[in-house]
Amino acid sequence: MALLVVWITNPFTAVPIYWFNLWVGNFFYKKPVSLAELKHVVASLDFYNILVAGKDILIPLWLGSVIVGIVFAFISQHICYRYYDRIKAFFHDLLHHEIKIHLLKKKHDAEKKKKQGKA
Repeated sequence: MALLVVWITNPFTAVPIYWFNLWVGNFFYKKPVSLAELKHVVASLDFYNILVAGKDILIPLWLGSVIVGIVFAFISQHICYRYYDRIKAFFHDLLHHEIKIHLLKKKHDAEKKKKQGKA
């Protein structure tokens, strides 16, 4: 789980992801956050300013994150259901191919030992 979180939101991608979520939240929230307010909170980064501006920033951020999460959940669900049978068939064929190779190698090794035993 930790690997998944780091893979999706690392320091290079966290800012664009959270910025987009905040932008979506501001679009749907009645009191949007101005860029000046956001710069002030990020510049000061003390506990009091985060608490004071918290509801003005955290509510749109949370709302945008939920909306973006729901939209991408539906999109990824559709993609997974659409391609599930293809992926399953691919791995099924790959697994059976690997098993056949393993069995052929085992048979070949057994025949080789048998020939060495006769010689």
